[in-house]
Amino acid sequence: MEVEIKARIRDLRRTMMRLKKLGAVKVKEERQTDIYLRAPHKNLGEKDEVLRIREGIVDTMTYKGPRIGRDAKVREHLEVAISSGETARKILEKMDFKKVAEINKTRQTYKIKDLLVAVDKVRKFGPYVEIEGMAKSRRELPKLTDKIYDVLYKIGIPREDEEKRTYFEIITGGN
Repeated sequence: MEVEIKARIRDLRRTMMRLKKLGAVKVKEERQTDIYLRAPHKNLGEKDEVLRIREGIVDTMTYKGPRIGRDAKVREHLEVAISSGETARKILEKMDFKKVAEINKTRQTYKIKDLLVAVDKVRKFGPYVEIEGMAKSRRELPKLTDKIYDVLYKIGIPREDEEKRTYFEIITGGN
């Protein structure tokens, strides 16, 4: 299961300096286009599920299941690399899946031990940070969540800047 915490960045320069002080290692930088799709056979949003095609250095198709818990975003996360996001989208559209949103961002990804830290500049919405890790079992969730909040604190982002909504919900005005 994926555990993810997203927060608004008020001072990007300060956040980047603190990431470096923590020993974050830059993994990659890329432009990403996220295409969110609606399924013809069920309302994914109503079920708190997501189907996304991401076009970037490596194109991927991702399913995210309903959120579990209240603090961090904890949910099933299934992802597969695809050879062409555009072709995958066209195939799904032929099967009556509909594009409902497109999000463009620049992402710098860093690694701190077993956590990934993504610093995103989301077009029209500004900078955010996402810190995530993977838990093998539900038993690991509390410890992993605490570890993520600890990194958030160390890079100087207060908990009140945490964003519970997904980028899709931010862009579309959803909860």
